[in-house]
Amino acid sequence: MEGREKGNLSDMLDKPLHIVDFGFINGEDGRYAVMLFAEDDENFYFGNSIITGMLETVDDDGMRDELAEQVITFEHRTSKNGKRQYTAFKF
Repeated sequence: MEGREKGNLSDMLDKPLHIVDFGFINGEDGRYAVMLFAEDDENFYFGNSIITGMLETVDDDGMRDELAEQVITFEHRTSKNGKRQYTAFKF
């Protein structure tokens, strides 16, 4: 993250990306993922609780290296009850 600026994840929606590195930090409201994309060497990006949970699963399953090889796309989704919009990624 050193030498990079905080980017806005909304700017990365619907673009093919590779998460080449990620980690976790503890904030006031809990744990958050911090990500680096191969396609952007100037910024780092914070993930919401949904993205953080997805990356925790990747990390727990020992799939960190495999994730870097996968093209992902961030997108807005709507909750099942239709009341909340959030950002997640798909492979």
